Amino acid sequence: MPGLGDSNEVATGVIEVTIGISINGSSDSAIEAAAITAVNAQLGISLPGPYDYVLFSLEDCYGPDCGWAAYAYINSWNSYYVAAYYGHPGVLLHEVSSVIIYLFVFFVS
Repeated sequence: MPGLGDSNEVATGVIEVTIGISINGSSDSAIEAAAITAVNAQLGISLPGPYDYVLFSLEDCYGPDCGWAAYAYINSWNSYYVAAYYGHPGVLLHEVSSVIIYLFVFFVS
C-alpha cells in the first residue's frame, strides 16, 4: 500500500499509472474515470479505499478547456492538478480546504 514502502511507489506515497486514453481531446470526466480505473487495477483496491484524500497530477492540460491549475469536488475524496501545480501551496490549499471548509460549514450550520 503506498505510503508504507509499497513496490508501486515512485516516491513516498506516490504512484505513477498509465491511463488507457489520450489526455489530448478527452473530457475531464473521461480522464478522471481512466485514472481511477488505472489506480484501482494497479493497487488492487477500489478508490478511495483506505485513503481519506487522493490527489491526481496530470502530465499536462490539452484541448479547449485548459486554463485551470486544479479542481476538486465538494464533499469528495479526490482532486486533480495540472503538471506541477500539486506542488504550489496556494493551489493545493485552495483545493483541499474547499472540501474541509464546506464540511465544517455544513455540519456546524
